Amino acid sequence: MIEQGKPVYTLFQTSNHEFYMFDTYANKIQKISNVCFTYLKKLNEHKTDFFQQAASIDNDEFQQFYRLSLEQGFFSNMYIEKLQHPMTEMLEDILDDNIESMNLQVTQNCNLRCDYCPYTGNYYNNRKHANKRMDFELAKKGIQFLYHHSSNCDVINVSFYGGEPLLEFDLIKKCTQYTKEIFGSRKVIFSLTTNAVLLSDEIMRFFCENNVLLTISLDGPENIHDKSRVFADGKGSFAAVYRNLCQFKQQYTEYFNQNVMFNTVCAQDLGVMDVDRFFSNDPLFENCEVITTFYSTNYIRNEPQYKNDMDQFIQYLEFEKYKCFLYMMKRIKTFPSRMQLNRFEEMKKTYKTMKTFTGIPACYHPAGPCVPGRKKLFLNVEGNFFPCERIDETSPCSVIGNIEDGLSLEKCEKLLNIGKITEEKCKNCWMIAHCKFCFIQADNGGELSAACRLEKCSDLQASMLDTLKDICILEKYGYHFEEEA
Repeated sequence: MIEQGKPVYTLFQTSNHEFYMFDTYANKIQKISNVCFTYLKKLNEHKTDFFQQAASIDNDEFQQFYRLSLEQGFFSNMYIEKLQHPMTEMLEDILDDNIESMNLQVTQNCNLRCDYCPYTGNYYNNRKHANKRMDFELAKKGIQFLYHHSSNCDVINVSFYGGEPLLEFDLIKKCTQYTKEIFGSRKVIFSLTTNAVLLSDEIMRFFCENNVLLTISLDGPENIHDKSRVFADGKGSFAAVYRNLCQFKQQYTEYFNQNVMFNTVCAQDLGVMDVDRFFSNDPLFENCEVITTFYSTNYIRNEPQYKNDMDQFIQYLEFEKYKCFLYMMKRIKTFPSRMQLNRFEEMKKTYKTMKTFTGIPACYHPAGPCVPGRKKLFLNVEGNFFPCERIDETSPCSVIGNIEDGLSLEKCEKLLNIGKITEEKCKNCWMIAHCKFCFIQADNGGELSAACRLEKCSDLQASMLDTLKDICILEKYGYHFEEEA
């Protein structure tokens, strides 16, 4: 249990040598002096009563700061009595009538063998590519399950996933038609993730006619893309993909600009500069959203090896971030890289979370987990349910039910309250309201491991500290987050 009488906060210093405190229960940042920073650091290290020690500090500057901070709601003596996700008591009702999406794994096969793919087997623990496919009867059962468990949802999503889902285009057409038939007048959005190799005029027309939201995997220019995204014979796929995309945009321009987005996966090396330039300068992508991510560290078995230019890579990211800040503050007109704009949007979300904060109650849980299955319920070719598609299908703790028996309330509740396996650490964590971890970070070969979860915390905390520092820098130099909210 959290020590009563010991507030939870963290301290940090920005690159311009200014000092700040982030108070967890106030969920606010406060600028402080070097003197106050030093005293607060010592107080945070001591196990004795915070308030007694703080009141006894013989320093006028600190005492003035301390009294004002208390008046403003900092240094709360509240504490979390019970770690429980706020959706726990409503979980049964949510799973009965509020499931928003069904993601159908129409195949486990793929026409590419991408180096970093979790199903290729080079770096990750997961299933391997296989010739298993979903038959129409199983797909219909999945769609029916969504129909019967989404009565309170205004908008429904049916998504198609693989492997490469376009290998089963006929099945996708049948599923789309069947979904329209049983949902009738209810609004249904269809979505699909593809490598775009198999795009044909028939498929493009189908996407357009059904207003499908399309995510296309493209890792940048040919020299970058073809390093990883290759056919089974090792030949790169860029030429085929790019040719299809050009035809797609030419024939269905309005649909392409409104419904197509791109996902690019980057290695942590200087190739990211070429990727940025590619998506920023090529008019093919000018109206499309581009999401840039780095190789996932979840379920990793063998760490990918990067070029020996990590220092330069970090310098590049920092310089691009600086340019993005100048652009957002209207100091320069040069449009920043898409990667930095995405990061900036995440920063704005963090700021909004702080501004709309209503307090940490006595019963609380780290902010990371979503309700398992509510927004991205994943049905694989074998009829098993998973919380989403980003899991290890071979891990027993990822399975939350099956198409015959339905969802397991017990398993869903366990994953929703994953923080319980690290309860005391989580209760005392300064970023509990900004945690992004779900059960995946605790999955250790099919068992939920507290040690596995905790060893990843430091990187997440470092990332959050960087975000807080960036917010402080931007506000100091005139950026108004409220105007962008």
